[in-house]
Amino acid sequence: MTHTFAKFAAVTALAAMVLTGCGNDAAPGTVAAEEGPQPASSTAPAINVERPETNELAGQPTLDGAKAFLYYYFELESYAQLTGDTTAMLESMDKAPQPAAQAKHINAVYDDGGWILGGTENIQNVFVIDPDASKIGEGVEVTVLLPSIPTAYSEFTKDGSVSDTREWSSKGTIHTAKLIFRGGEWRLTSLEETPGVELPEQ
Repeated sequence: MTHTFAKFAAVTALAAMVLTGCGNDAAPGTVAAEEGPQPASSTAPAINVERPETNELAGQPTLDGAKAFLYYYFELESYAQLTGDTTAMLESMDKAPQPAAQAKHINAVYDDGGWILGGTENIQNVFVIDPDASKIGEGVEVTVLLPSIPTAYSEFTKDGSVSDTREWSSKGTIHTAKLIFRGGEWRLTSLEETPGVELPEQ
């Protein structure tokens, strides 16, 4: 999973750069012409962000494969928020209404000329609730709990106005996710925020 974590860290770092004053100085809704990836800022969306790549581990019907896929999914979510490109995010789902609605909202923001800053989910751990690790395989739905500390989040309209914002909190939140391995690949079947759920002891 080294490659997956590295790519996830890169996307996270790109979003975090704005917190240290590394945003560009373009007019609201415009992008700079410099080569290479540019982070989103309060004045412009990110540009030249590469789509995350998965690895072989995320394609295995095992406990480690399920975990690798989940980290990869959140890379795709961050990429979608940075770019407005939800194609890969949607391709990783199978009848997952909540994340599908999120992807639709991301599309709407960018289609209207706006952009998103932050909102990266920093997953702290993956707790498999059901089934036992030995039973994970083809066609078996897996339920997990994902404690996360998301970065601060802001949505901007075409003219640079803030339309929505959520502050960073050290308390974070917890997501409950379900996924299944079919046809040689994992698919997300459900993902929702469940902050009141109690995590198992480590």
